Amino acid sequence: LVQVTLLPTSRALVVLNYMSACGPLALAIPTWRNSLVFHSLDKITSTFLHALPALLLFCTRWYPPEGLELPETLGFVESLGLGLGGYLAWQGGYLLHTELLFARRLTRQQDLMTSIRWLTTPPYSGITLWVHKVLSRWGVLTAGEMFDSESWKTKAIFIGVQFVYTAVTMLPVPLFWASFRLHLCVLLAIFGVCIWNGASYYIEVFSTRYRKQFEGDAAARKEAYLESLEAPKQPTAVSEPAKKED
Repeated sequence: LVQVTLLPTSRALVVLNYMSACGPLALAIPTWRNSLVFHSLDKITSTFLHALPALLLFCTRWYPPEGLELPETLGFVESLGLGLGGYLAWQGGYLLHTELLFARRLTRQQDLMTSIRWLTTPPYSGITLWVHKVLSRWGVLTAGEMFDSESWKTKAIFIGVQFVYTAVTMLPVPLFWASFRLHLCVLLAIFGVCIWNGASYYIEVFSTRYRKQFEGDAAARKEAYLESLEAPKQPTAVSEPAKKED
């Protein structure tokens, strides 16, 4: 928002946003298995949060606004340092909000979802499952120990993992900057994975729920129909105990 509304001709801000949007944010789509599932607000929001910044910076890089002069190539060390500096500033702001400003509220309301709570909620999948297996094998986690989003041990693990992930996914970004075709192919591949994940969801999950609508009694079919729409479950009425007759 700052880039678009206030500083559209700031080269340093464009490079910083480009490193983040076309690296860790865009590659989060295949990493976290983002899915283009239109009827799910959670899935479509997560997908758009990761995809739209990459599209914006693609357009900014190859079709810059008037007055913005961009270099043909990016220096590897300078661009990586700028990108990681932006990540560290974001990480510091995140900890400021979760550990100081809103710490009491988050402690009282365990249902409020933060990124670390979402990542550490069983069952584990993707990179969370891989990290858990590796750390259990190395002895960092004891046998049977699960991630605890409220402990500093788990927080330190995921801060470190996210820093490594960010650094690794930023490594090829200067190559995207230098080649229109490469950048375009990478984005098409990432969005193709997102569409594939969404199609797999509808085939493997949605169709199964749809089939359940025709199985069982009327109450079971109604519940399966609501589940297919991801509607909240209806509270079941509790029958009053029958009064004993004297």
